[in-house]
Amino acid sequence: MASINVIEWIEKYAKHIGSDVLEVGAKRYKEHAYLGLREFLAEKLPRSRLIGCDISAGEGVDVVLDITAPLQVVKSTLRNKTFDSVFCVSVLEHIPDVFSACKNISALLNPGGALFVSVPFVFRYHGYPGDLWRFTPEAVTYLFPDIDFLDYKYSTVTTLEQDDRMSLKDENLEKMNRFLYRPRSREDKVARKEAKQAGETVEAYSLAPAMINMFGFKK
Repeated sequence: MASINVIEWIEKYAKHIGSDVLEVGAKRYKEHAYLGLREFLAEKLPRSRLIGCDISAGEGVDVVLDITAPLQVVKSTLRNKTFDSVFCVSVLEHIPDVFSACKNISALLNPGGALFVSVPFVFRYHGYPGDLWRFTPEAVTYLFPDIDFLDYKYSTVTTLEQDDRMSLKDENLEKMNRFLYRPRSREDKVARKEAKQAGETVEAYSLAPAMINMFGFKK
């Protein structure tokens, strides 16, 4: 989902967005799930040229395209354009053949081009139309072998609460669970422990809904 934290993550690295931009999964389905990339680029980077593609026609879609089709078909549909930047936000979990999708996305990036990809790590079911996958940072790296994520220097894990984020810099993956455990504060944990010792019923620990946001460059 395009939460405020994901949008702010994109804004932070906007200086790396090139002139020719592709948004994969550009269709506006619901207001709370809308990235608003076109409006953002028009305001912040008016010289950029955005093409929005999606599996079906709708608001925000310039080209109807199955990103998992054979690469030759994908390129032909896009008139053989390649791109300086590609955005793929809250899309991959809905694609059955995620491997072909990622391979084609990489192929559409120019050398040195920037990839912004945001995927759910812990999240409820949300079908547009289906919901098939959840991802770790390692999974994203595996899916995009041609992208240098720079030891996750520009990558984060974020919840749906504003400003609730953790850097993944230097592949800081083992701390993700600690960051996402709720309750998280020491005070809440102590209160929970005391209540449990007193024989009270306490809620189980849970992981907060979270997105993995990864940014890198085409090798």
